[in-house]
Amino acid sequence: MHIEYETKFRDIVLFNAMHQFLSPLLQGVLILFAIFTFMSEPKECGLVVRSIAALTSYVAMWALQFLFNVAWLYSRKNDSMLTHHTIEIQDRALLEETKFNKSLFYWNGVIKVIKRPGFIAVYVAPHLAHVIPIRAFSSTAQGAEFTALVKQKIHAAKSES
Repeated sequence: MHIEYETKFRDIVLFNAMHQFLSPLLQGVLILFAIFTFMSEPKECGLVVRSIAALTSYVAMWALQFLFNVAWLYSRKNDSMLTHHTIEIQDRALLEETKFNKSLFYWNGVIKVIKRPGFIAVYVAPHLAHVIPIRAFSSTAQGAEFTALVKQKIHAAKSES
């Protein structure tokens, strides 16, 4: 299977936001901050007011985290990432190519593939993934076929090892 797409800044922002939202560590820190806010409110305020303050602090911290990420990612805009990409599923490996690089990732080294709203990510290292926007696929079925095929290749490579 052969996929071509253009990575946009919004794709990278969406990936990072989703990745952080699903991070147990970051969730834990923000929940602890919300609990601290809840406990810091005077007891006379009542349970409802203290709960609203905690929820507000949780949402505000997420908003600040998101804005920080956007600013940080924008300041580090990388033309070699925000470019035309080609991904090809081959028998022995995943090929990723741009005008800046050509990389081959053997299936036994590919960690996982995940589907999230807006993208499919193929992790080739614990903190390195190829982010493929959903718009790169001609249909939902093609995206599902891509994900299933990558999972099959990873599983087969792990079985051979």
